[in-house]
Amino acid sequence: MGGGGGEIRKKKLKIILISRKRDGAVCGRSNPDEALFSVATKHSAPENATERTLPSAMACDKKWLPLESNPDVMNKFLSQVGVPDDFTLLDVIDLDDEPHYNLPTKVKAVLLLFPTGEQHEAFVASEQESIESEGQVVSDRVYFMKVDANNASGTVSLIHAVANADEEMQLGGESTLKEFLERTADMSPEERGQELEMDENLCSVHESLSKEGQTEAPAPDEETNLHFITFVSVDEQLYELDARKNFPINHGSTSMETLLKLIIVEMGQYYHPIKLVKSRWTTPFNCKMYENNNDRKATVLQAETTTLQ
Repeated sequence: MGGGGGEIRKKKLKIILISRKRDGAVCGRSNPDEALFSVATKHSAPENATERTLPSAMACDKKWLPLESNPDVMNKFLSQVGVPDDFTLLDVIDLDDEPHYNLPTKVKAVLLLFPTGEQHEAFVASEQESIESEGQVVSDRVYFMKVDANNASGTVSLIHAVANADEEMQLGGESTLKEFLERTADMSPEERGQELEMDENLCSVHESLSKEGQTEAPAPDEETNLHFITFVSVDEQLYELDARKNFPINHGSTSMETLLKLIIVEMGQYYHPIKLVKSRWTTPFNCKMYENNNDRKATVLQAETTTLQ
């Protein structure tokens, strides 16, 4: 989300969402071993943000329900928090071993939905130990929050995507999300996470939309092992933003043009195998299903209303 004045010429921006149900699948089989992707945006913190004491009472006093990874639901979330209408939904991309020439080139961010487990937790612990020992370079332009609330990862990933958007995205003056980002710009990741749980407006949007979608909302105390994380390109570096981790992860050099392809090729090794089966672009909400258990399904968000070639 860029700042600054002057006339802004609107450009059609692309978001890709690879979709399942509630922090899980909307289309296809509900195979717990499947990993899915999503794509969105990038932000630099405002200069004149003011410090604020965290309130003692929580706005989100109930347990969070997982947000369904349904493009219609997520598009409503973006719209209701003030993201420009340039961001709309399209359907289906499938991931295979090799990048496909049909993949969008102007990707702003990628959301990955995947099942966690002992293997993943062991990898995370090893990764954190290595980074704390060897260090890493993280741009101060990366907006990152650490959130303890269960089932909030879908909403947090959308916020991470928009918060790290570049100058092409301008949030309106009445934007709930813009106000939140400005208010939390100088806070620590932990303080931002606490602030999110206390933000009545964002909590209200999440709560209302968590009850929508193609699947029945689970009970508040129901556990899920499915988790959203976000990948963004900031200062030509690929960052992984996982609200359960203590800090962003810098995965090295990239560009906006190669962001999605790099993630498809490189990131599958860190989580679960992700395959690109023929990249297909279809009309919205036309979910394709496959018999092979190794296939992966996805839903694409982008601005244009025309079908990609």
